[in-house]
Amino acid sequence: MIPENNILEFKMMEFELLKKHKKGNEYSQNQYKYLKWFIDNSKFFNEVDVNLSHDVSRANQCRVKSCYHNCWKAVSCGNLKNLRYFEGYVYSKRVPIPLEHSWLVTPEGLVVDPTLIISGDTAWQQLKEDYHMTEKDKRLTHDLKRYGDQYYGVEFDLQFLNKLVFKHKKTGGFLIELFLSKGQEMYVKNG
Repeated sequence: MIPENNILEFKMMEFELLKKHKKGNEYSQNQYKYLKWFIDNSKFFNEVDVNLSHDVSRANQCRVKSCYHNCWKAVSCGNLKNLRYFEGYVYSKRVPIPLEHSWLVTPEGLVVDPTLIISGDTAWQQLKEDYHMTEKDKRLTHDLKRYGDQYYGVEFDLQFLNKLVFKHKKTGGFLIELFLSKGQEMYVKNG
């Protein structure tokens, strides 16, 4: 049985809307090309290696709300060269809309999510320090299943990712740049 891909369903609705409005509108045409590239090149994951996610998170002192940095640090600075880096969207039944995210994938195809796995007192202390959360917000951090149900995104070559990080002096949110550097060529070949 093929698992349901809620993220692809959302992206296909967006794609159909753009398809209707792309004529004569350069912005919509570019969005259409980008979304087509994203859908054509994304991979779907729905199994998380919870133990490895915890280990990677602790070993790299990962922070909540820092998925791009956490994942980049784990594969570029740590000793986890066998993990692959992805950017795209995560979907959770608890928050039923796709959210931009990054994660890692094992050679066996399991997700390692060192960011969403952070829960309990660790998440609470980080949120309190970084975002001035109040006591009433504490309940949000004590969810026992703090990782996504579905992940859908594009893999980055680590050399290319490192070039972007050092060029911009920041981590993540580089899907558009990947599309502009490689996606246009892919779109022309596949389009």
